Amino acid sequence: ITASPFLIRHPELIQIDEFKLSKSNTWDLTELAIHRLKEKFFVPGESRPLQNVHLVISGDATGQKSDTTNQDPHFNNFTIIQQLFSKAGIQYYMDLEKTNPLVQPRVAWVNNLCEKKYFKILSHCVDSRKDMRMVKRKSGIVEFKKDKSNINLSHFSDIIDYACVTARRMGAFPVHE
Repeated sequence: ITASPFLIRHPELIQIDEFKLSKSNTWDLTELAIHRLKEKFFVPGESRPLQNVHLVISGDATGQKSDTTNQDPHFNNFTIIQQLFSKAGIQYYMDLEKTNPLVQPRVAWVNNLCEKKYFKILSHCVDSRKDMRMVKRKSGIVEFKKDKSNINLSHFSDIIDYACVTARRMGAFPVHE
């Protein structure tokens, strides 16, 4: 299970960290993310973020379904995230679409941002960098689909896609792009 925080510094989107837990769940990953975000972006000992830090939570739209791997049918990935961030006293904005964006335009947009150097991954995000190098088109398929048959590929490339699309919706990039 994976997650990543990104920093928007107009017109750039920068992946600043990555969180990955094997054989885990949304509860554990969210608690790890909260702990690491507090270390980096919050006034020590307080729930108040450093000046000019605004947290936007987004991700895979399928995480809104109640049939995720959580045992309680009243929860989905995003209600768990909301509950834990609220419990930690962290203010956030949740930006979720009802469905995931189509893969081909999503990947084309990320490629465009990378070519223009609007998207960066910090060097210590080694799994994300590895994932981006491993993404390829699934063979034998007419439309573009990511080939996820490689067991070494994690979900960081999808996280990056969703972050880039969310940042675009928020107006983080020049209009003419």
